[in-house]
Amino acid sequence: MIAGLAVVGVASALLRPADPRGPAVDGPKAAPAAPGVYLRPVNGRALVGAIRRGAIVIHYRPPLAGDRVEQLEKLQEAVPSGTIVTPDRGLRYALAVTAWRRLLGCSRFGGGTIDAIRLFRGRFIGTGPDR
Repeated sequence: MIAGLAVVGVASALLRPADPRGPAVDGPKAAPAAPGVYLRPVNGRALVGAIRRGAIVIHYRPPLAGDRVEQLEKLQEAVPSGTIVTPDRGLRYALAVTAWRRLLGCSRFGGGTIDAIRLFRGRFIGTGPDR
């Protein structure tokens, strides 16, 4: 395990991450947010719509240093049709990645964070029920 990281699996569509302030990892059908990098927070229902269709969402708590934002932009560019990057002011974690019924929470943005995001994305992209 990489220090500062936790992977949480959610077993039921009725459950949420343990912390209610965490980003949603499931929910009802909704119009999805388009893949891309957003400068303003994206509506939570639209993010759920995207993960239902197999996207992964990288949430970060602003402010985030410019070089860190650039690293996240490069991650989005690597898989542009399946990755969303968005700020989330109320985020419990420094950074979180969500997929259908999965959450990777990072208490800090450290040296292993980008590798953890890549591994998470490789495992969970395309896993939503509405693909």
